[in-house]
Amino acid sequence: MIKVWLYCGLPLIFLISSCVHVQEIEIQPEVGGIISVRPPRDPKAREQATSIMKSNCGKKTPKIFKEGFVKIGEDTSGQVQKSNDKNNSINLFSGKKSSKDVENNHVSSSTRDVSEWRIQYKCQ
Repeated sequence: MIKVWLYCGLPLIFLISSCVHVQEIEIQPEVGGIISVRPPRDPKAREQATSIMKSNCGKKTPKIFKEGFVKIGEDTSGQVQKSNDKNNSINLFSGKKSSKDVENNHVSSSTRDVSEWRIQYKCQ
């Protein structure tokens, strides 16, 4: 069972939103699990992750044995730029000028890794 814990605060003075997102990725009751935390070093997110770990471990103590960024996929974006040009030429034999519309396409793309902060823990 996956639970998502979301906490958002909106200070009225600055009108800046701060949200934390904590999600159980893998849970083995009273054994351990993996939790996704965003943002990684936010005290509120850390507090929620600790609460989830304690809840899952019951009477045992949660022990973090690994945490850090984990690649969870890739994000690719692309762009097409079109331009219309005239191609002018002169026939060397007849001396006639001709003009032809030419469409040029420039395609580019970029791919980046998508990662998130994950905490792996065991119940001891």
